[in-house]
Amino acid sequence: MEVIVVSDVKELTLSKVFQEHIIVYSPDWSEGEGIAALSSEKDSDGNNVSTVVTVHELHDFLSIVNIQRPDFIVMNIEPRAHVSLICYLRKRFEALPIIFTRKRFLFADRMVAEFYGFIWLLQYDALFSGYPNTCLTQWVTDNRFSGTSAGGGVARNQIPCKTLEDWLKFRLVHLTGSHSVTDIAMNWLIHGYSVSEISRAVSRSDKLIYHYRWRIMRSLNIRNYAMDFIPSLSFSGRGPPISAYRASQCQPTKCPLK
Repeated sequence: MEVIVVSDVKELTLSKVFQEHIIVYSPDWSEGEGIAALSSEKDSDGNNVSTVVTVHELHDFLSIVNIQRPDFIVMNIEPRAHVSLICYLRKRFEALPIIFTRKRFLFADRMVAEFYGFIWLLQYDALFSGYPNTCLTQWVTDNRFSGTSAGGGVARNQIPCKTLEDWLKFRLVHLTGSHSVTDIAMNWLIHGYSVSEISRAVSRSDKLIYHYRWRIMRSLNIRNYAMDFIPSLSFSGRGPPISAYRASQCQPTKCPLK
């Protein structure tokens, strides 16, 4: 495996020709090194068929992807909290495989993956269970991991929504089976209103609002309301202004597909 840790983008040389060029972006150094080790692949003769570039700063990551188009991007971050970055990458590389790695993912992360397409969400436990026989990119390319639950593609003409937030609402209605439940969640609960405040505002009983909240938590497998409810149903766009890299104007919840 050839792993390049980038401390200065100017030092990076991509003049060699590799079969696979993989960029790993991880703000956490130790996790990034572990993921980089899982990303290398060898041929039957034991020769490297990929090179892995590891970066820990967002500015360095964006500079590198502007130098040369990679074959895979691996990001050790939460998709729901980096929508502006994903929007930029999708506008630049429409069908590039992007792999996100985390200990676990929430409903909002899955909605980001469905909306933008060609995004794989891989949990740490699954990745390390295949080591050393399975490299990270094989989760995308190997038929052993194919199936409806593993695919990263999406038929964009089948998405009846123009924004990421609309897509989440559309999917939530289908999961809960109720527009009323979805409206209470998206218009009130994710904004931090208490059950009593909501019940007074919409002229419904506290018991009914609690029931709506319970239905959502059951549908999304949310066990801790305080920690996971709002993050499961909302998006944000962390990082420096993407406009500095000539991205089109993208709001975290209002980023349209092409």
